[in-house]
Amino acid sequence: MKNFCARHSFAVSVFFTTASLVFPLLITPTVASALVFSEVMYDPDGTDTGREWVEVYNDGVASVDLTGVSLVEGGTRHKIASYLGGASTIASGAHAIVADRPELFLADYPGVSPVFDSAFSLSNTGETLALSESAESPDVDSVSWPAEAAATGGKSWQRSGEAWVTALATPGTENADAEEVATTTTGTSSSGGGSGVSTHAETPGLSTYSPPPALKVSAGRVRLAPPRTTLRFDPVASVADRISFRWSWGDGGSSRGKVGRHSYRFPGRYAVVLYARTSLGAAAVSRTTVTVAEPEIAVAASPGDGGFIEIRNGGSDELNLGDFSLRAGSGSFTFPEDSIVLPGASVKVPAETLGFALKAGEAASLRYPEGAEVVASTTTATS
Repeated sequence: MKNFCARHSFAVSVFFTTASLVFPLLITPTVASALVFSEVMYDPDGTDTGREWVEVYNDGVASVDLTGVSLVEGGTRHKIASYLGGASTIASGAHAIVADRPELFLADYPGVSPVFDSAFSLSNTGETLALSESAESPDVDSVSWPAEAAATGGKSWQRSGEAWVTALATPGTENADAEEVATTTTGTSSSGGGSGVSTHAETPGLSTYSPPPALKVSAGRVRLAPPRTTLRFDPVASVADRISFRWSWGDGGSSRGKVGRHSYRFPGRYAVVLYARTSLGAAAVSRTTVTVAEPEIAVAASPGDGGFIEIRNGGSDELNLGDFSLRAGSGSFTFPEDSIVLPGASVKVPAETLGFALKAGEAASLRYPEGAEVVASTTTATS
């Protein structure tokens, strides 16, 4: 995560010696010590009830189980639990949200995960939160905010390096840059001069208004994809200001964050709309389209160590098999990103690439990235 200093768990060995003995003393910090607060939304727009949340970041090299960690507020220890059977751990280098009402958080920020459940009420006028494994152990991390932090209007209290700043909320993604925030919030005078004494003929004070630069964004190229395949969208923006992004996927789904990811369940043509807004108020909208079509695929298999599995594209469009998988018996092979089969063409994946050999009479199946079967082999391929 940008602006975070690495703080990985480690082990230190200290040796005490006598004339004949060596005694090792191992001091090993807990895995949870890698957790740090990264963002606090203590004053959301509208009513605060149930809509406050805290983001934590795993700065270590191993996954951390949050269910063994408590959120300490005003001396009260609040349990943290997985939500609706979701993940109980945070992967190395990943964020997680701890929400007072997870269902309300996901309504405001759909697609952000993992989300954990807790119960708390944060002060808008300053307080201190802590992460703790037990009442007897030192706090894993803590965060405080002053009354003058003014994290309102969709802004949150965010860690940026060694500093904390107020900026537009970024749950599940990279935080604001402290220098960029300072630049955009300080502003520049459009009239010049900063003295309290004026020689102007009129009495109004000097204007400090500086219009935000125009914002232009692109949602990317027109896309073609099979169903049950996650597509990634990387928008391009014309300015370097802090920008919030919101995606509407055209099938009822939506998400927030610069990088958009979405999978379509059914074939069709979908309009993808990207809304963007800078921290200075400039806004822009961009659109693209996604055509989702069922692939026309046949799978043939040739058993034995010198065999292969053949994928035939019977459609009139090229087919990207990235993240599709081939399975036969206990063997499984996943196609790398951008494994493209041209229209009317076929590819043969040899046994040495697959990492397994088909047995005589054994069927091979091709599966979507989300696991559902596309087609199984019905013929024996010829070499």
